[in-house]
Amino acid sequence: MRVSRSALARLLTQVTKAVETKNTIPILATVRLVSDNNRLTVTGTNLNVEMSGSIEADGDLAVCIDAKLLAAAVNKAGGDDLAFEADGTTATLKAGRSRYKLPVLPVDDFPTMQTGEFTAEFDADPAAMFAPVAFAMSDETTRFYLCGAYLEPHAVTATNGHKLSSVAHDLGVEFKPVIVPSGTVALAPKGNTKVRISGTKIQFCTDDVVLTSALVDGSYPDYERVIPRGLENVAVFDNAAMKAAVDRVAIVSQDKAPSVRLDLTTAEISVSARGDGEADDVVPCAYDGPAQAVGFNARYLGEVLGCLPNGDVRMAVGDCNGPVVFTSDAAPAQRVVCMPVRVV
Repeated sequence: MRVSRSALARLLTQVTKAVETKNTIPILATVRLVSDNNRLTVTGTNLNVEMSGSIEADGDLAVCIDAKLLAAAVNKAGGDDLAFEADGTTATLKAGRSRYKLPVLPVDDFPTMQTGEFTAEFDADPAAMFAPVAFAMSDETTRFYLCGAYLEPHAVTATNGHKLSSVAHDLGVEFKPVIVPSGTVALAPKGNTKVRISGTKIQFCTDDVVLTSALVDGSYPDYERVIPRGLENVAVFDNAAMKAAVDRVAIVSQDKAPSVRLDLTTAEISVSARGDGEADDVVPCAYDGPAQAVGFNARYLGEVLGCLPNGDVRMAVGDCNGPVVFTSDAAPAQRVVCMPVRVV
């Protein structure tokens, strides 16, 4: 079989993202290469996620080759075209004056993900859809149902119990809400994509690759109950100025969960932190509520501000113990919530 080296290198860059770097099962460390009808299809999987794509090729081939080793050989090989020859135990790869002899495994041993029937289909930009909420996903496996993004026909949401981000949208199709795993969210393709959903799987189809993933089997909490309504004390400040101030003062707090304190007054917010030292900064604001202080985990607050656009941000505060809601006129569909922490 002959194939373009650059085209195969680009395809492997995508497909190998579905292959775990450490595997105790040898076949899961490989990619499957099957060529027929002038197309080479390359597939990688970790059993929960499967990614495949195809490119033009001349000749037949059916082997499984170590993903990391093959990608390195294709990237390093000289010449524009690659020639593959395979027997039952090895595959010989030739390009220019380069020659590699790589061990293979049988394609029949490669696991195939069964998708079943997809019941909903829509077009979207998955990377852009998940980007404003991905930071809020949990990484605590004990609460596995929070380790992903909750996708509904009219919103996408993520929370770890301390921070929450929800963005309203209209996908133009109805389906039962699903939890997309955090690993799949990280792999979500950019640009126009055909998205298909079934009861147990989600699939993203672009011109280059097809990504299929299992869904998280669990019940997502009623997140609307934790988003307070009607908070009257609202401070408006410049997002970039606040992010910079939080970043500056947080350096004196070396705890695992560094905290910052925001003291709200009519014309400014004093941003401070205490730890190995003391740091203070000031951010201008517009605020007509009572003077009060609220504390945040500095990293969480930085992530909350980082997911919102530049420009004015509205911070709605009830009291120093309740959830705080952040919104922006530049992103009217998004609501972000951060739980306060006790600070002195």
